[in-house]
Amino acid sequence: MLNRRHRPKGGDRYVVKKSFTAILATYWFAPCTGGGDVFLPARLEFVVEEDPEATASGVSAKPEPAAHWEALFISEETRSDEKFAGWSLKIGFDELAKYCARL
Repeated sequence: MLNRRHRPKGGDRYVVKKSFTAILATYWFAPCTGGGDVFLPARLEFVVEEDPEATASGVSAKPEPAAHWEALFISEETRSDEKFAGWSLKIGFDELAKYCARL
């Protein structure tokens, strides 16, 4: 787990040093969410979306440029659905420490 002294905050930027699998969460204008695993390649850069809660086990993040990665990670069918409301990556603190570097 990350040292509390270096706990990520909203706006922190990271780069993937070594490829790994994270969770991709999709959000909908409906009473549900979706998603699954997604492979994050080395050199992908991302931004932590918000300060994690005190009890969180990871961060919510958005890769940059978001539109580029969205087209690769999420099917056209999903993106064009009128109830599709967005997406984010969920990266555990352990994976963040092991596979990523803060920029």
